Amino acid sequence: MISKMYNPSQFQTLKCSYEVIDNNYGVEKYQFAIDVINEKSMIQTDSYTIILDAKKNTKTDFYEKEKKFGVYPLIGSNESEEDTSDLFEEILQISDSLESYISTAGLNIVRSEFIQFLVDFDSWSIEETEFMNRKGSKITGTIDRTQSENLYGNFEWIVDQETGVTLDLKVFDEAGEVKYHIQIIKIEFNEPVDPSIFEKDTTGYTEIETMNNLYSDDQQ
Repeated sequence: MISKMYNPSQFQTLKCSYEVIDNNYGVEKYQFAIDVINEKSMIQTDSYTIILDAKKNTKTDFYEKEKKFGVYPLIGSNESEEDTSDLFEEILQISDSLESYISTAGLNIVRSEFIQFLVDFDSWSIEETEFMNRKGSKITGTIDRTQSENLYGNFEWIVDQETGVTLDLKVFDEAGEVKYHIQIIKIEFNEPVDPSIFEKDTTGYTEIETMNNLYSDDQQ
């Protein structure tokens, strides 16, 4: 189960919308989609949209409030000259590029950073459960204050058994009230993904001058 939680290659497509409810920072809403077959991903919040295309080796960031966008290489220029047919699969499994791309969505749902709190095997237990019509594993335990000043306390984490994807996570304060909650609104595994979700019209946006497009201009 632990390996699945950090290796999300158990699905071909994943679409998800969820909320992070934090007593200290309020509510943040996210939606993302991953298409392993076509090697594309996207994440969207109120403030930004990020689209990744592994075949084109691009990561496009849209800053919604500023109405600006920038195009960046997904991997280094030396690596981009190599065969990238298995690039997206490698990114999904081990590369930090996925973390920087999917940002909070990837870390919370697909490759949750909360896995660091499972290092001490004596601090948590696991049992089978069902959640959102999926077979899951419910992990209950305690986050020590030395591990996180903001998230210390008892927690309850439900993980999809088949894929290792987070389905729900609650952290409780000393009074037993929920102080941090990752709440899935909707999640779909291995359903067709509309290709248009990985495209975005740049009309009305100003392109940010990046090292990537500066290099492209020099080659013309």
